[in-house]
Amino acid sequence: MTKAANKSSKLGKLLGIIIIGIISLSLILYFMRLPVQMADWFVTFNVEEPNYKPEEINNKYSKIVSRNKVKTIYEYNDGTLTIWASSEIGWTKGEIWGENVSLLVGEKTAFYQKERNFQMVSFDTQGVEYKIEYIGEGFSKEELIEVANIIVIAKYA
Repeated sequence: MTKAANKSSKLGKLLGIIIIGIISLSLILYFMRLPVQMADWFVTFNVEEPNYKPEEINNKYSKIVSRNKVKTIYEYNDGTLTIWASSEIGWTKGEIWGENVSLLVGEKTAFYQKERNFQMVSFDTQGVEYKIEYIGEGFSKEELIEVANIIVIAKYA
């Protein structure tokens, strides 16, 4: 084997190891339940933690979806609140439908939808898009909008 071929073979092996490492790390992060406070470490924006009804939360964690998207899950006795956040502006635009609602800060408009035991509010602020979903019977429309307001207030603080 020539010197150039040997060098090329070593480079190919190194690139293969790097690619496998990146894929493995991505899969680990995708399936790993991170403490909410650690989500900031892996995405390109600050992850806000509204902690609405903190005394009733049974479990909370974040999952990294990509470098630009995270979901934070709050599990309650009567349902689950999931907050999706992404710096990919436009990722929820295909899902915006429903009633326009006003948020308290920055004259923001959010979009609210309810269908059976599923509710959703979506909005964007400070370069981050949010989709807040609640599945269950424990949150009213006003409470879900309050969670959105807490996030907006935190972004402006």
